[in-house]
Amino acid sequence: HPGWLSLAPQRHVRDLAAGGDGLRVWLATWGGVLCWTPADGRVERHASDHGLLGNAVRCVAVDPAGVVWAGQDAGLCALDLTGGLTDGPTGGLTSGLTGGGWAPQAALAGRAVVRLAARAAGGVWVAVRDADGRGALGHVAAPGAPFRVLVEDALACTDVAALLADGDAVWTATPWGVFGCRAGEDPVFVDLSVDADGRRDVQVQVAALAPDPDGGLWAGTNWGLFALPGALGGGRGGTAAAARVPGVPAAPVSALAREWGSERLWVVTDAGVGVL
Repeated sequence: HPGWLSLAPQRHVRDLAAGGDGLRVWLATWGGVLCWTPADGRVERHASDHGLLGNAVRCVAVDPAGVVWAGQDAGLCALDLTGGLTDGPTGGLTSGLTGGGWAPQAALAGRAVVRLAARAAGGVWVAVRDADGRGALGHVAAPGAPFRVLVEDALACTDVAALLADGDAVWTATPWGVFGCRAGEDPVFVDLSVDADGRRDVQVQVAALAPDPDGGLWAGTNWGLFALPGALGGGRGGTAAAARVPGVPAAPVSALAREWGSERLWVVTDAGVGVL
């Protein structure tokens, strides 16, 4: 809309994702998607006037092809950068968007996109909720592709805290534990509130997930960090041995990040930031 200026808060970052080229970081905020180029410190804001379904954005992901995906209360949008992103005539990236800017995806129109995770095969895993509160988990393989449902009504998508892609499967963090879903298989549920002897202790709520190079899974919870050995790559028999990691404070974990090119795991808790 020429002549209109969109004003919305951008200081509250709700999610972020980096492209495989390492040149740009994409941030989901209440005021749109921010594209940050660390090399020169430039930040460009993408909002409803660039094709988004309003300004508030819940989550963002960048798939292996370089397509940027934004999840919103009204659906899913895609920004196809496979043809490149160039400076526009005013010197801003948003005025030089290729492919007409952000494109709403008809397959998810009217569904709230709760979480996103990039798929190795292309596109994104998507956790959604419809107007009646019903949840579903599936994927969109490319811009314009249909939404392929993997599982419906098996988890409350209103409470999905994180998604972690695992080949052709996806892991979901919820307040009740961890769900593992793979096409053609029943979902796997790991209840971290039950110890190795089958006793239920405190309610363990999962807020963050990260992969272990040895094929396991790290889960950040309200009671510290848990390890799920052998969870990834289809070898899920070891998930029963899930246990809290000693040496990490039994404080709420809000974020986990695997360091590039390293086996180190960064852990953000209420007690501070640490590394394993």
